[in-house]
Amino acid sequence: SSANHYSSSTETSSNNKLKETSESASTTQASAKSKNEVSTNVEEANSLEATPYAVDLSSLNNPLVLNFKGMNVPTSITLENLNSTPTATFRTKLFGAENGQVKEAINKYELSINTIPTKEIRIFSATDNSIRTVKVNTELILGTNISSNDEQNRSGTLYLFNNKNGSISLITPNYAGNVTDDQKDVMLEVIQ
Repeated sequence: SSANHYSSSTETSSNNKLKETSESASTTQASAKSKNEVSTNVEEANSLEATPYAVDLSSLNNPLVLNFKGMNVPTSITLENLNSTPTATFRTKLFGAENGQVKEAINKYELSINTIPTKEIRIFSATDNSIRTVKVNTELILGTNISSNDEQNRSGTLYLFNNKNGSISLITPNYAGNVTDDQKDVMLEVIQ
């Protein structure tokens, strides 16, 4: 009877061993699975964290019209089709020779849009012209001039960002150009 008891305890202990092995295997699988899930989430978070100032182009009005303020700058810029074949149209008032009549130059450009690593840019604020630094992730590069009634030859890089008022700001080169040497890097903010 004691031999039977011994063999039954051996069975019990080997069952426990089996049970432990299968439990630890499933634990290993679970931890491997959760590690994968975590790394995926971390990658997603990193890509979001890497471009926290990116503008969601699909949420913007089409067309999106932004108005300049000041002298020697375009009147407005219209951004269209930002999710497909993006373009930028500059409208600039021109004073014609005949009777001081105002004419308007209209220049339309192809745009290429990139999400870039966070970049700090100094801008002249649209509201009060004060200089402030903003962070951007959405870059728009002016390309070929598609149509023009008066060649203005705009070129360069523009940027979009979500401003603190909850709307969109566009940053453009300082087309007026009337700045001191220590402000040559300062760009213009243009708002809706």
